[in-house]
Amino acid sequence: MKRLAVFVTALFMIYAASFAVAGNRCCTPMVTPQADPDVLYPIGAATGFGYIDKTGAVVVKPLLDLANQFCEGLALVKSRDDEYFFINHTGKKAFALEFTPEPRGCNGYSDGLAAVRQNDIPGFIDKTGKFVIAPQFDSVGNFNNGRAFVTNDLKNYYIDRSGKKVFDAPEGCSSNFSEGMLACSSGTKAGQGYLDTSGSWVLQPKYDATRQFTEGLAFVKLKYPNAREYGIIDKTGKLVAEPRFFYVLPFSEGLAFVKYYENTKEVHGYVDHSGAVVLKLAIDIEGVFNDSSFSDGLALVKVKDKGYNQYKYGYIDKTGKFVIPPQFASAEPFYAGMALVEFKDSGRAYIDKTGKTVWSRKK
Repeated sequence: MKRLAVFVTALFMIYAASFAVAGNRCCTPMVTPQADPDVLYPIGAATGFGYIDKTGAVVVKPLLDLANQFCEGLALVKSRDDEYFFINHTGKKAFALEFTPEPRGCNGYSDGLAAVRQNDIPGFIDKTGKFVIAPQFDSVGNFNNGRAFVTNDLKNYYIDRSGKKVFDAPEGCSSNFSEGMLACSSGTKAGQGYLDTSGSWVLQPKYDATRQFTEGLAFVKLKYPNAREYGIIDKTGKLVAEPRFFYVLPFSEGLAFVKYYENTKEVHGYVDHSGAVVLKLAIDIEGVFNDSSFSDGLALVKVKDKGYNQYKYGYIDKTGKFVIPPQFASAEPFYAGMALVEFKDSGRAYIDKTGKTVWSRKK
C-alpha cells in the first residue's frame, strides 16, 4: 500500500501495528481482537498525535509524540516531554510509566500484563504500573493464555504469570498461544504439531506446516505427498476438511479467507467451519494480504484500478456484496466500528460501517 509523508507515515505505522493481522492484533498475531467497548482511536496532525471517539470528536488533543491502540482498556502514549504513560477511555492519564516500553509486541496489555524495560532489562507490570514479574530477561513476548515466550542467557522458554518457567521452547515454535494451543516444531524431521500450556504434545508433530487455532479449528499441511495444500483440523486432530487451499487466514466470525485452484484457475473465497466454500469472490475482486478476515461483519478486499497499475480498496459483507464500494488508495480492517482509510486525493480518514467519513486529515 502507499504510504504518506513523514509524520503521516509514522501515524500509519502505529495504526498498522494496531490493526494489521500480519503483525499484532492486541496482541495475538493474525486474529481480529476483541474490541474495547468504549475505544478511542489514534489520530495524527501537524501538531502531533491524539485520539477521537466514535463520533469523530477529539478527546485527546493531538499534542503527543506517540499514540497506540487501546489494549484491554488502556493505551500507551508518549508526551512531548518524553514521558510515557497510559490513558483510559476518557483520555485521562491512568498512571505514569516509570520504565521504557518493551519494543516487541503491541506496546500494550495482553492477559492483564504489559512488557516494559527497566535499565534495558524486560519484565512485566500489571494495570497499576507495578512489577509483577521483575526485570530479568534478555527479551520477552506478550502473554496469551497465561503464557509468555522469553529469552534468557540464550535459552528460550515459556513462563506463567508469576514469572515461573513452565517449559523450554522447542525450536520453531510460534511465539504466542492461541486457544490453549501452541503451534510448534519438534526440532527433528518429524514435523510440526501443537503443545498445550504445560508444554506437552496434544497433537503430535506429524504435520508439514501448522497455523494457529481460532474458533476451535486450525489449517495444517499434511506430510508428503499431501504437503502442498492446507486442510482443516479440530483440536482432537480430526481432519475436518481435506487439503485443497494454498493460502489461508485464520477463522474469524465463522469464516476463513482462502485461495485455491478450481480447474487450474485461482479462486479467492471464504470457507465455513466444515471447510465448505460458502463465498466465492467475483473474478475481479482479490483478497488483501493478511487483512481479508471478517471483522465487524465486513471484510477488506481490493480491485484493480482501471487505467492504473494500482488497486482500490473496499469492504464486502458475508454475501460478497460491496457495502462500501472500492474507492480507497489504502485501507485497514474494521475495528470497533471504524476503519482507517486513505482517499487518493484527500488523505487519510476514519470511516464508519456505512462508509461515512467520521474524521479526516487532509494531505
